Parts: sequence; C-alpha cells; structure tokens
Amino acid sequence: MSNEELFFGLTQGLRKFPKESDKVFCHFCFKPKKVMDEVLKPPNGRKSQMLISDIIILKTALDAIPFFSKVLKGAKSFLLRNIYQTVCENPKYEKMRKRIGDIIDEDVVHSRAPFVACTQQCFAIKAGIDGLLDVARRSFCDTSEAIHNLASKYREEYNMPNLKIPYNIRQGFYFIIPQKDITGRLPNKFIQVVRHGKNVHCSSLELASLNVRNKSAAAECFRRTELCLEGLIDEIREDIGILTLLAEVLCLLDMIVNSFAHTISTKPVDRYTRPEFTDDGPMAINAGRHPILETLHTDFVSNDIFLSEASNMVLVMGPNMSGKSTYLQQICLIVILAQIGCYVPAQFASIRVVDHIFTRIGNGDNVENNSSTFMTEMKETAFIMQNVSSKYTIFATHMEGLSELATMYPNVKILHFEVNLGNDRLDFKFRLKDGIRRVPHYGLLLARVAGLPASVIDTATSITSQITQQEMTRMDANCEEFRSLRMAYQVAQRLVCLKYSNQGDDYIREELRKLKEGLCCRPANMRNRMFSARIGCTPLAGYISQRVFSFCPRQLLLSKGTPLCL
Repeated sequence: MSNEELFFGLTQGLRKFPKESDKVFCHFCFKPKKVMDEVLKPPNGRKSQMLISDIIILKTALDAIPFFSKVLKGAKSFLLRNIYQTVCENPKYEKMRKRIGDIIDEDVVHSRAPFVACTQQCFAIKAGIDGLLDVARRSFCDTSEAIHNLASKYREEYNMPNLKIPYNIRQGFYFIIPQKDITGRLPNKFIQVVRHGKNVHCSSLELASLNVRNKSAAAECFRRTELCLEGLIDEIREDIGILTLLAEVLCLLDMIVNSFAHTISTKPVDRYTRPEFTDDGPMAINAGRHPILETLHTDFVSNDIFLSEASNMVLVMGPNMSGKSTYLQQICLIVILAQIGCYVPAQFASIRVVDHIFTRIGNGDNVENNSSTFMTEMKETAFIMQNVSSKYTIFATHMEGLSELATMYPNVKILHFEVNLGNDRLDFKFRLKDGIRRVPHYGLLLARVAGLPASVIDTATSITSQITQQEMTRMDANCEEFRSLRMAYQVAQRLVCLKYSNQGDDYIREELRKLKEGLCCRPANMRNRMFSARIGCTPLAGYISQRVFSFCPRQLLLSKGTPLCL
C-alpha cells in the first residue's frame, strides 16, 4: 500500500479487535438454554463463563470501531470507502455499544490471563444491578485475598521468599516453590507434590479449602451474571446481521493488510509481481517460487511454467526428492494467490482464470473406509477423471518410460529436474530443464548407498539391462510424421503467444515474417503433413487462420497488402 499512514493505521486498528471476534460473533446466532436457579454444575458453569466472555469480547470489538472510523475516514479506495460507509457510519453499532455499556462496566476488557479473565467475568456487570451478584462478588474477593494472604504466610513461616501462587482454570490456585528454597524435606503441610524441572508444584489443605470456596463464589457470579445478560443477548441476536458483516470486514482487512500488504512491503521489489489475467490465453509463470518454502530457505531455486492449447500437458520427470511435488504445489499456490487478489512470488505471471484445481499427491491407505493405498489412489483419480476438463495437466513422475508419451502426443512437453551423478550419490540442483534427462537406474544407485546386499543389486542390474534392451528395439521416436506434428503444435503455440503479446505492431509483424520464412524453408511434403495435422479438433490451416486474423488487423499484413499465406 502506497499510503503508509493508512497502512499502519489499519494495522494498529486491527490489533484492537480480539482475535476471536469472528468466532464469538457466531456464538450469538444460537440461543442458549435458560439458566435455572440451582447451583451450576461444572459444565453449565463453564458455559456461563464462555457466554460472559463473549459479551466482553463483543464490547471490546465495538469499542474499537471509533478508532477504525478515524483511520478510514480519509481513505480513497472504493473498497475502504465502502467499509467506512457500511460499518463506521452505521448507527446500529453505536446503539449496540451503548446498550452494552448500560449493563457492562466500562473498565472491563478482554484478557487471556486465566485469573484476570475470571475476575473480569465476575465483575462484568455494573455494581447495583443485582444484589445477590454483589454478595457473590464480595465472597469471591474475600477468598481470593485469603489465598494470597496464605501464600504470604507460608513465605515467612517456611522461609520461601520465591514461593508463587499461580492460577489455572482446571486446578485453581496452587503453589510453585523453587527447589533452591527447599532445605531438606518439604514440610508435611504441602500435599500433591509434583516436580517440574527446577520447581516443585504443590498445594495444601488450607489452599484446597479456599479454592473450593473461591470456585463456588465465582460460579455464583457467573450464574447471576448470565441471568442479568439474558435480555441483552436477545437484543444482540436481533441485530446479528451487523455482527456477521463486521466479521467479514475484519477478515477481509486482515487478509489485505496483515497478509497481502505486509508481504508486498517486506519483500524486494523484484520478488513479488502483480499477475496478469487472460480469458483463454496461455498460463506463463517466469521464475515462480513456493510462497512458503522460500521463507524457510534463502537459496530457494525458482522455475518457470508455460501451458497453452498447443502444449497443454507437461510431464515433469526426475528422481525422488528432486523437487517434483514442490513444483506442482508451487504452481497451484501461485494460481490461487493470484485469483484471491494477491501479488505472486514470481518475476512475471500471466494466468487464465481457473474454476477447478485437481491434485493427486502422495500415497496413503484409508483403514476407516477399508481402502488400500492403491484403492485410495484409484478413487481419487476416478473423481478427478469424472470432473476434469481438457485444459491443462501437469504430471510428475520418476518413471522414465512415460517420456514416450511425447512421441505419440505432440501437445505433451517433457521437462526434467537437473540431477548430477558422482561418487555414488545424487546431487540435486532443483533446476527445471527442457527435454529428457535420463538418470540411469538411480534406484539401483540409491540401493547400493542404502546398504542392500551386493548380490541382490547385481541380479537387479542384470534383469534391468535385459528389459531395457527389449524396450529399445520397439522404440522409434524419430519418425517423419511425428516431427511434422510436433512442428504444427509449435507454430500454433507461437501464434497463441503473439495474440496475447503486449508488444507493438512492428514487433508482431516481424515475428510473423520470421514465422513465415521458417515454414517456407521446410520441404513441401513436410508442410503438407503439418497443415493436415489437427490442433484439438481444428486442422492447423484453419487454426492459423482463426488465430492470426482474429488478432492481426489489416495494417499488420506482412508486406504490401500480402497476408500471411502459408
């Protein structure tokens, strides 16, 4: 964000809202059971305590709106102005805030410290509204004071100056005594002794008795407080719509300010870029990175991806641990970040809007559904096949035999992760390269490093050589027909790129001229086979006519009014 004052103002304003605000607002959608005039059992007491805590959190959130209003008042962004009008200028928030202020003490704030939170909940209601509540509060204060006096007494009586009296919700008050303050055996008065590191946790009969009285007084405070809040909660529930709106606004601003804007402002200028979008153009990401892993590794290696109608399937090859899965996740995350409005970790990104992303990464059985690893994989693959479109596919594998798909389907592009072999080890570079890089039987190499018996490895090597020889006799990847088909897809891909190019007319004219010259140099029989090839369901000649003249106006003719005649 270019407006630093607004950015830091929003950051400070969001900090004034409790982190649980969105969850707490949803709690008011449900009407709790009526509180009966009987002693609360622990579960019901906990429910009353949570309800009071929700009211305090709501009060804290509403108290933060005036500050938010000052920050957003001068905003020029349409989004921020809309938030200012729908939230900050909405009189219902101030009305709810005043209604809560009539019952809830203005000094009460939300706290995470257990005993402070308990005290705030006991004293949430203003004094004088309920006489029985005031009596319960007095009892709560007396027992709390007696507990701290007991701790002071033990410090002096047993010469334990560092004795502490912490509090937790489950246990109540207990003692923590450093072992250095204990000379000899611990006095018999201390019970439930447990050692934690350099400290001793314990209690006493006097403390246990005071804990019971203190919890009973607190439970009575919670019960009386909930009775006082019944009418207020009903009024809040009538305006639950403004609370859900406030929750959505807070989530949106938190995402924009604390996530997107923070990421952009703390990263170098060339690390994150604003993505471009096209309706049906190619997806091109230059120097893309994994947004999470790059924060953990300073030397994270960036890689590119290009997908188009002429090359809509990419086969990523490489040994285990070479970076294939990270690469797949990286592409998905960049697309998702772009579509939710965030800058992306890349030098350049042009993305077409997607409505589905299907992934199949990793293996694992599902005992609950009686599915083995293979069955689980088949079920997930079946779901993908039933819902997938014909747009883009990125397939990662370490099986080198699948590279032969490129000899059958010209739209398949082969990529591999660079790996160097040496000294009986694999040196992973995590750099994506074009074409096939065969790492000969790296599994046997890893098996030897892992310590498998030499006889087993020798037998496996012999069998592998026989299988490889049989496969080589069936392969003929250099057929003339395939080269023509591959060339047709390359021409189509180049035309798609020119259609969505941001370059000027002269550049596009020059590229079309080069494309024509390159095709005219080919033998006539190869050109004939190439133009009879189909891009999807359209012959290349028709495809070129559609692509060229749909984006090249008449002034982009190659020379003296002569169009691109191939």
